[in-house]
Amino acid sequence: MTNILVCPDSYLGSSLDIITTMILRDLQDIGVNITVIPFVQQRIKLINGSLDDPEIFARHSLHVLETLLTVMQSDNKILFVDFFQPLLPLLHYYIDCKEISVKYGALFHGATFIPGDFFAEKLWMKPFEIGFVSLMDSIYVPSQYAAQFFPNVRNNVNVFPYGFCADNYQKNLDPENKYFDVVIPHRWASDKGADFYLEVIIAMPERRFVVSQLGIDSTVPGLGSICRKVKSMKNVIIIGEKSGPSYREALVHSRVVIAANKQELFGYGLREAIASGCIPVCMDWACYPECIPKDHLFASVEEAVELINLYADSYPTTYFSLPNTSFRPILEDFYGS
Repeated sequence: MTNILVCPDSYLGSSLDIITTMILRDLQDIGVNITVIPFVQQRIKLINGSLDDPEIFARHSLHVLETLLTVMQSDNKILFVDFFQPLLPLLHYYIDCKEISVKYGALFHGATFIPGDFFAEKLWMKPFEIGFVSLMDSIYVPSQYAAQFFPNVRNNVNVFPYGFCADNYQKNLDPENKYFDVVIPHRWASDKGADFYLEVIIAMPERRFVVSQLGIDSTVPGLGSICRKVKSMKNVIIIGEKSGPSYREALVHSRVVIAANKQELFGYGLREAIASGCIPVCMDWACYPECIPKDHLFASVEEAVELINLYADSYPTTYFSLPNTSFRPILEDFYGS
């Protein structure tokens, strides 16, 4: 038997770093011998995703197909992490003709058929992705919110929280050691609610915001103007720029983290901030109601402003932590069955 994991090697500035690292660690802990096929062959700083470079995406897809043809034996279990593979139907045709036994699985961190997804407007991609999904024996998603949007195909969609360990983060609950009122750790992109965050910043000139550097220099029509306005605000500090803090420092020294992403299946940036000592205020949609108490959810800019003021002023009275989670249940379910 050959156990295979197809995953991003390393995407800088992305939760995929956390996902891949934890999966490999959990596989080692449960004693599964694994053949790893990295989808991305070099370290790439994630800004708008490798799909924006058709040469990179095509070459990596071909690499995965060629490697799978090389390593597969008589009995195989192949788990794909995040990226769909447009050439999988061709691989399936090959193994079907050769009568090779294969079990397919996939962990989804996004999908074109989930509302608000970054790649939802790429119409060419959806048929490939639905074809990829239709071949899966097991699909794993981290929230009920995500599960409801998957096409009606033969496989089971399994809901398991993804792995996250709060113990890996320095926590600061000292109000005297909080230099920022609000942290926005999400990259500046259309699927991350950039327009909403700008409205909140404008509505709270007396509050000090620290925001992500990722995508802040975007020139994408519409998004670029939002980012320029954010950079011009006197109450905004940008992570990593000039005298700005590092990413981890921004989380540790902020009172409140806001999350209003248009597409969110698990919320790694949010969880990192909570683990570092931030109190969350989140939009009442996507995966947030599944993990965040109702009195921390908002439905409008006005409600977000009200909650930020409440929790920033009363900090750390209402702070709470989220439980640690692991990929082990997913890995045991797939490779152990």
